[in-house]
Amino acid sequence: MKLPLAALALAALAWTAVAAQNPPALAPALPPRITFSKSFRGSVPTFVEITVQRDGSASFEVIQQPGQPPVKMEFHVGKALVEHIFALAAQLHDFSGPELEAKAKVGYMGTKMLAYDDATRHNQQTYNYSSRPAARDLTDIFERIAGSGEHAARLRHAVRYDRLGVVQELDGITRDWSEHQLLAPELLEPVLERVANDPDLMDIAHRRALDLLTEMGSARNR
Repeated sequence: MKLPLAALALAALAWTAVAAQNPPALAPALPPRITFSKSFRGSVPTFVEITVQRDGSASFEVIQQPGQPPVKMEFHVGKALVEHIFALAAQLHDFSGPELEAKAKVGYMGTKMLAYDDATRHNQQTYNYSSRPAARDLTDIFERIAGSGEHAARLRHAVRYDRLGVVQELDGITRDWSEHQLLAPELLEPVLERVANDPDLMDIAHRRALDLLTEMGSARNR
């Protein structure tokens, strides 16, 4: 049976009113994020990538050698460091230009990439070396974060497959931390806590892991 046109019109109006009251859910906008990567064939590691979001959520990925599976970690970056990273990016117009690559000829130091993404923009630049102070500072920050991630990956591997190498890796972390070569201790703390509480590891490993956790906690509270 066909409905009268008036009934169809009323039904359409009713559906429109319901739809207006219940609009479809919008996908949440992605928070602004900055990504750094470095590729250097023939070096170890051969590739690292770090992404830091405006809310502090972050990820780290490292490939030690070509053909090996990536090691991935998620962590949280402290507010002060996040603000510093985004402030430096703003000085560089969020990588929209001018070019980061320096005109001067220098030796190859790995292909680096900096990218800025938000809900409406994607800016990306690659470079070997930049003479711009903000770019150099950002590169230093991300390479120091990468240092923490690389140590964390090696320590995780040592705990699983080379327990006699755990103390040696802890010594390397202690040295680099004391020389201010590492940032984002949040990458290291989970595996250090695992070492400190592993009854199958030597007491010296427990002590060194606990010492590092104490030093990192104190640095965060300064």
